[in-house]
Amino acid sequence: MEKVDILNKHLSFSVKDASFLHFIRKSFELNTEGYPFEEKFISDCFIIISELGTNLIKYAKGRKEILIRLLKHEDNWGVEIISVDNGPHINFAVAAVDGFSTGNSLGTGIGTIQRLSDNVMFFSDPVFGNAIVAHKFCKSEQPALRNPDWVVTPKSGETFCGDAVSSFYNEEKGFTRILVSDGLGHGLEASKPSSLAIETLHNNSELGLQDLFVKIHEELSKTRGAALFIMDIYQDKLDYMGIGNISSRILSFQEKSKGLISKPGIVGHKISRLQAFSEPINKGDVIISYSDGLKSINLEHLLKTPVPIVIASALYSKYALRNDDRSIAVYKH
Repeated sequence: MEKVDILNKHLSFSVKDASFLHFIRKSFELNTEGYPFEEKFISDCFIIISELGTNLIKYAKGRKEILIRLLKHEDNWGVEIISVDNGPHINFAVAAVDGFSTGNSLGTGIGTIQRLSDNVMFFSDPVFGNAIVAHKFCKSEQPALRNPDWVVTPKSGETFCGDAVSSFYNEEKGFTRILVSDGLGHGLEASKPSSLAIETLHNNSELGLQDLFVKIHEELSKTRGAALFIMDIYQDKLDYMGIGNISSRILSFQEKSKGLISKPGIVGHKISRLQAFSEPINKGDVIISYSDGLKSINLEHLLKTPVPIVIASALYSKYALRNDDRSIAVYKH
């Protein structure tokens, strides 16, 4: 068991029986060492993990996973704990009432999760399954939910992840820039080009889209290389560039889903002629970008879901493959 950076990526755990909860607890302890979490905070997180995991073991079908990520807003640290499964459909408004149970328990699990968390978001759909997203912070003030947001996990059995996502808001020019990278292969060596791409993104925030792409291409020349997608989201338009196997779409109430162009190549090694593209966008649109660790996506009926991390979790539950790194970035306009 190795300690990894889980500030922008998730630990991912399949939950098959109660013995797996002990492993999750040990991994959580290891990966939160050195952060400003008090003993009571860690204990509460253990209870949330245990309640979510127990529900998966007792009731869920298909995929049964716990995802864990650290959160940070200024000097306020927190933990995100996500439960995903493939069903059956749950009426969370009923399940959250203490005393409700479809098994032989006391029926306090969902209520306990709500009491110990600062924010809990529920999603249940007959097609996508169930997702529960719990946030707990050290300080009482709760940061705004992130937009964009993402789920990023390594291939099953791997510690390091070749996929990575990052973003920032350019206040002067009025756009949000999002980068999604998929390093070739899996494991530590695959994580290096993606980490370098994100470092280059933040060290060159003044560059335009095409110049940034060229800069990252140069920086990745001594690595395996990566598939890369970068977008600048303005009030009324989306400018973007993509090379390699990252799929992206605009989903809209007003129009049909529109796929975004990504050209063949490997950033850092061989790329075709760079070209930026632009698409109009409207309020309420959802923009998603995902690596080839996901099967083909269909999510028009998720447009009404307001929170990017909930949309990403639902997509992960339905479409994430086990034999590849997985990344899903979601922006709600």
